Amino acid sequence: MSKSKKPRNRSAREKRLARERAARQARHAQEHPLRALQPPYRGYQEWISVPDGATGPLPDGALDEDARAFHTVIVQLAPLYAGSVPLAAVHLEQHIRRGVLPVADPGRPDMASLVPVAWFAAGCSVPEVLAVAGEVYDRAPESFGPVTEEDAGRSLHGLHFHGALVLDDDHVIRLAVLA
Repeated sequence: MSKSKKPRNRSAREKRLARERAARQARHAQEHPLRALQPPYRGYQEWISVPDGATGPLPDGALDEDARAFHTVIVQLAPLYAGSVPLAAVHLEQHIRRGVLPVADPGRPDMASLVPVAWFAAGCSVPEVLAVAGEVYDRAPESFGPVTEEDAGRSLHGLHFHGALVLDDDHVIRLAVLA
């Protein structure tokens, strides 16, 4: 017969390791909020790491045309995603380049609306949105300025990087509620 062991207190080492793990997770969430969020969709299961200085041109014939285009997009997105680009960001970029965004209707999860990128840019430029952005990022609203259609893509990727929007398995944009 075995004797039941008394539950023992966590050792000082276990407590220290738990504190270090929590600090690492908090630091990681600040460095890459989207990755820390761990969205449950397929586009976030694969992340492409782009080393610094990977912006140079590819040698001729190194890749076929589609692979070369994919490489170009990944290299362009890398600075916006702190060097680690989720596959979902590539799908978001495709939507931006087409000029329309499939956005899920909040009240009806199975429905989506096609929203022009220009409309998004105009909506982000209203004073109320700029004021909220100023509060969230602790900067004066005037420092944001209006979002032009050319800047809209970068703004969308910024929202994506911070976890304010995610793409589901059908590449539909879902707005997130940030605490």
